[in-house]
Amino acid sequence: MKEPKKTKDGKIDKRSFNRGKKGNKGGRPHKALELQAREQIMKALKTLYNTEVDEVAKTELVGQLLEHSGGQLFLGGHIFGKPTDKLELGGGEEPIQIKLADLVSFKKNKGE
Repeated sequence: MKEPKKTKDGKIDKRSFNRGKKGNKGGRPHKALELQAREQIMKALKTLYNTEVDEVAKTELVGQLLEHSGGQLFLGGHIFGKPTDKLELGGGEEPIQIKLADLVSFKKNKGE
């Protein structure tokens, strides 16, 4: 058995032992499989939008996603990241943290 790698501070790097288990191979999928999936998706988009140019197909897809609120949320999450769950309000030496979930309730009333 080969010697485990060590980090800069001398601890054993246990990432090399992450082999997964049955049904979950563990780790990131192979880059070749990811590139193959991208090629298949681009081929399908080109067929759908009747174009030979990758950029035109991508632009058409984004345009269709922006027409729907779910698509807008999807693109917003990928471009700008997930919005924060907490507000930090200043005014003193230490900021006040308020969870937005405590302020807003998304449950519908029984009468509606």
